[in-house]
Amino acid sequence: MKIVIANHEFRAHFPARIKYLHEHLKKNGHELKIIELFGKSICYEFSNDDKAINDWEILFPSSDAHMVDGKEIEQKLTTRLNEIDPDVVLSGIATFPVGIISLRWAKKNGKGIVEFGNARKDTFAHNKLIHQIKRMMFRNVDAFFCPSPAWDESMMYWGFKKKEIFYGLNVANNAFWLTSVENIHFHNLPQSYFLTCGRQVQMKNLPRLLKCFFKYKEEGGKLPLVMIGDGVLHDTLEEIAKGRNDVIFLPFLNHDKIKEVFVQARALLLPSFKEETWGIVANEAMASGVIVGVSNECGCSSTIVVDDYNGYTFSAYDENQIINTLHKIEQIPNEKFLQMKENARTLILDWGVERFAKGAFAAAEYALNNKKKINNPIDKLLINSWRGRMTVTNK
Repeated sequence: MKIVIANHEFRAHFPARIKYLHEHLKKNGHELKIIELFGKSICYEFSNDDKAINDWEILFPSSDAHMVDGKEIEQKLTTRLNEIDPDVVLSGIATFPVGIISLRWAKKNGKGIVEFGNARKDTFAHNKLIHQIKRMMFRNVDAFFCPSPAWDESMMYWGFKKKEIFYGLNVANNAFWLTSVENIHFHNLPQSYFLTCGRQVQMKNLPRLLKCFFKYKEEGGKLPLVMIGDGVLHDTLEEIAKGRNDVIFLPFLNHDKIKEVFVQARALLLPSFKEETWGIVANEAMASGVIVGVSNECGCSSTIVVDDYNGYTFSAYDENQIINTLHKIEQIPNEKFLQMKENARTLILDWGVERFAKGAFAAAEYALNNKKKINNPIDKLLINSWRGRMTVTNK
């Protein structure tokens, strides 16, 4: 089977998944071609990814999603799909240009189409018309590749049957994160601390976390807070914490150095709103033996976080819950804390790149053997006329 996987960009956590999938398919007599639309990223401009695979190409290496006309994207991607002529295309969702172009090409050429994504039906606010348009497109997609069964309700809402839904999208490179390291570069950090790590943008809910952290300290809390990252809210966060010595800011770090910062972390905190469709840093922290405190709006919270086992969940909006969670994490008895760290490693063991490869291949195989025809003329008109919208933002 020849497969193309295409998206507007494959950054941050995707390269390790795709490299393993590429090797796995090749070993089993299949072929994978990777098509990335844009060489410049809007959300992950800090990411310096190794994409040293001959079958990996970038159609617009000097552009980001806001710099290229839709007609040019269509012409270039369609040309490459015609030249490669895959049996199945795995692509981002049909609301984006890459997804609708891939869907249109697959239906025109009698090929299988799998789409993948993290968002659930209520992640972003859309009116009924937009929901209906999405249903009309999605019901012509052969299979969907999503993170876990927690997405079933949303996928069925969009019109997929249970047998058309496959899992394993959001995994980390466990082989890397499970390897123990020593803290070599960050000796000046405290012996123990709460940690945030990622883009400092609105959906991360970090100003509220700082407010709750200050209240926790007023109530006698002892642990400091380390915040790794940057973003449009970075200056705001620094201003909020101005004059305090219990909030430490670090810039974006590569994965090797993040592992070192994980060594002394008491817990990773992820207080994000529902726009945090998963929160892969939780996977990485758990594989490194760090327990987590995660908002129940984060996509990962219902799948890989078990209260009082490997971490705690809380409401992103309830400041008392956040404050109480900070106290709770600080006060875990040492024996239980060590067990929770081990629980985190154990739970996440099955969430490596192998899961991604297994789910992606199963979805592709299903799509190859269960191609849908567009039976509704209105669906056909929509699929042939829709050009997709790029709503990617770093705010």
